[in-house]
Amino acid sequence: MKRRLIIALLVLIAVNLFGINKNRYSVERIILGSADNPGITNTVRFKVTNADQGLVYALDIPVDYDLPYPEGYVFEDASLAVVWSYDASVDFYDAEGHTVKKHFILGENNIEYERSLMAAADGETLVLALSDANFTGSKIQIINSSTKLLGEWNSEYKNITGIAFENDRKIIALSGYNFNGNNFEFSSSFLSSDGQLLGVVENSFRKGKFDVSGVFTAHDNRKAFIVTLNSYEIIEKFNAGENAILLDSYTDGVNLIAAVASKPELVKGEWLYKNLQVVELRNSKVLQRRSVLSTTFHQANFTTSHPVGLQITVDDFVIQLD
Repeated sequence: MKRRLIIALLVLIAVNLFGINKNRYSVERIILGSADNPGITNTVRFKVTNADQGLVYALDIPVDYDLPYPEGYVFEDASLAVVWSYDASVDFYDAEGHTVKKHFILGENNIEYERSLMAAADGETLVLALSDANFTGSKIQIINSSTKLLGEWNSEYKNITGIAFENDRKIIALSGYNFNGNNFEFSSSFLSSDGQLLGVVENSFRKGKFDVSGVFTAHDNRKAFIVTLNSYEIIEKFNAGENAILLDSYTDGVNLIAAVASKPELVKGEWLYKNLQVVELRNSKVLQRRSVLSTTFHQANFTTSHPVGLQITVDDFVIQLD
């Protein structure tokens, strides 16, 4: 595939960019402040924008210096869910940023700083996966943007590493691991919205997404893979190697495309990557490996939209790949 490289400045001040999904809206999280003492708060700002990057509303939330920062997930009508791990809760906001309701997974005042709460949103549905040291597995909840609890069950995974949801097909992808006494056992499970197991693959993921072509593309820090939803089998995979780290993955419906960099270095409290490459594979063979950026950067992720095509956002720059 012939690709041309065009670099254009994109004005972004986000610490984390969750990217544009098939919804008409996206949410951007910005961390303001550097409080590190008791009694001082930082501010987490969530900016909800439309497909044209126009601001719909911004929401500022004060966060005590020692609390984990919340994550934001936008629904198809621009309403927002803000997920907190320390008390296993979700704050719901309407399409104008007004508070609607607070939902507790375990009840009020159930505080645990070491637990993990992961989430995925698509359409008007939010899927939550709560891992806690006191659980034998993980608790899964499905809740819609109107705060109605649609389903709840327990996963066999003691620890969840990744989650994705496809509302049209009502499929949930969960990645996790258990310790069997000698080894950690990693895998990814595909489930229906009522918790019925559809399939399992051995690879685990940190980030994954469903594609309209009927596949699921996912990756962790080392491996990327594609799963067909017809048989729930891995049909393509890529290993970045011992001396590299995998930052993002994508499929165009035919090929697996991966963003790879050198192992990061911790500089003044920030991870810095270098030597960004885009690798394209088909049938487990590398079709193309292109150097995109040799200088240091903080983050990189693929984005796509019509008619622009595939891009990779690297800090404050957009690199056109199609």
